[in-house]
Amino acid sequence: MNRLLIVICTLLITGCVGTGTRTVNNNVLIATKPDFNVRISSDFIHIGGEKYTDTKTSVSSSRNLRYLTNTDYFIINNGPTLEKVLTVATKKIETYFVGNIFGGMKNPLLAGRINLGGKSYHYVATFYTPNMSNYTTRYLDDKGYVPPSRVIRFIAARVVGLNGDRLISFEYYENEETLISFDKNINVWSTEQREYLDKAFDRFIKSFEVF
Repeated sequence: MNRLLIVICTLLITGCVGTGTRTVNNNVLIATKPDFNVRISSDFIHIGGEKYTDTKTSVSSSRNLRYLTNTDYFIINNGPTLEKVLTVATKKIETYFVGNIFGGMKNPLLAGRINLGGKSYHYVATFYTPNMSNYTTRYLDDKGYVPPSRVIRFIAARVVGLNGDRLISFEYYENEETLISFDKNINVWSTEQREYLDKAFDRFIKSFEVF
């Protein structure tokens, strides 16, 4: 029986070596495996969370790797219209995450490192069109919310664990109708558009606190 349990845990990458436990009370999320705490701005409401297993192509493109994701969703809304979305996710992969998490992203609007809760996180900002192939979009749609047509998505993430097989990730976007007029080439942006990007990044960082 014990041997069967070990096999099941290995195949599913869950349970014994999964993404641990998570609780959310008064917008404070406490997580284990990996261990971290995060306080979400009181402007947001927590609408739930989900676990799912998916695959990711390895860096060498030689194989598909299974990973388990555990995500909680926080939103600011006006009826079915989403004004802001923040997700807090942990991922467990069957091998390990590469150190340069966002190295494969082409032409990011912003990229660098930032200190959150005394730890260094990679961050990136890119244009993103929410679509039904994305778990977040499907979850929000199932809850009756209408995602915006085009956003700038901000992500901060860090690899953790002795084997580098776990990832903590924060993703944020906000509904801004004028984004439809933003060129993909940031070099041709107006001063006002660049100011919007800087202020939106600041709102992202202020939407949560890791402690």
